[in-house]
Amino acid sequence: WGDEAATSVYGVPYAGPSGDYSKLDILAPPDSGYPMIGDDNGDPLDPATLVITGDVSAFVYVSIAVPSPLGILQLVDSANNTVGYLPTGYMKYVPHTCPACSLPSISFPINGTVFTDEELTNSVQASAGNYHIHAAFLRPLGDANNSDDFQVWDSQVFTIE
Repeated sequence: WGDEAATSVYGVPYAGPSGDYSKLDILAPPDSGYPMIGDDNGDPLDPATLVITGDVSAFVYVSIAVPSPLGILQLVDSANNTVGYLPTGYMKYVPHTCPACSLPSISFPINGTVFTDEELTNSVQASAGNYHIHAAFLRPLGDANNSDDFQVWDSQVFTIE
């Protein structure tokens, strides 16, 4: 910048992202088949007839179209009270998945065990009853304290015995 005076002003064009990230969908489009509740082979299960027992478990499968800074999957009882996080159900920095690739989705086990803390260290067993999964994924540049900044999916009701 050589011999220019110290008072010179330079303009730098903004080259950041554009668009409204508060409306961006994190989850893959519904026609992808995700999110869903399925068996350990990734085949869909009908939540209306699903009964989780000591011998039977299931998984929530989600396909992530846009990486998310935070993913939360919680077990919710029939009174709409959150019981806890699914195993691996509190994830910081959820990666993108590719439905046409070898990683079409991320799976989260449903086995009746949930965690009451974000570190997933305090486990409890859900009592017998009807439940659903509440999944929430924070949009890029979103505020984790603002529920409007999450894309949300709620499963159909299933039973835990």
